[in-house]
Amino acid sequence: MKKILLSIFAIFLSFGVFAQQTSTSKDTITAPQEARGQKVFLKSNGIMYIVNRGVKTELTRDVILSNETVVTTIGQVKKSDGSTVTLENGEYVNQLGEIGQWNEK
Repeated sequence: MKKILLSIFAIFLSFGVFAQQTSTSKDTITAPQEARGQKVFLKSNGIMYIVNRGVKTELTRDVILSNETVVTTIGQVKKSDGSTVTLENGEYVNQLGEIGQWNEK
């Protein structure tokens, strides 16, 4: 009886370990000094990401910032003055609409 209970406990314990391992599907990265502590929108390998507290998540819809700047899923930054900038790989835009270079090391 003890062996059966111990086996059942071990099975449930192993399921808990699997659940913890699969839940970390997001990448963790280090932001450049000037972007730390901010939520930024990064273009990397042709894909737009939101980087928030070091966690990188793919951008799935356009975002309107508080200053009416629009960041699109294809990397266009449409400013409130009507100008549009297309981000290159390795560039990011912060919550103020400022564009910077992402220098990962």
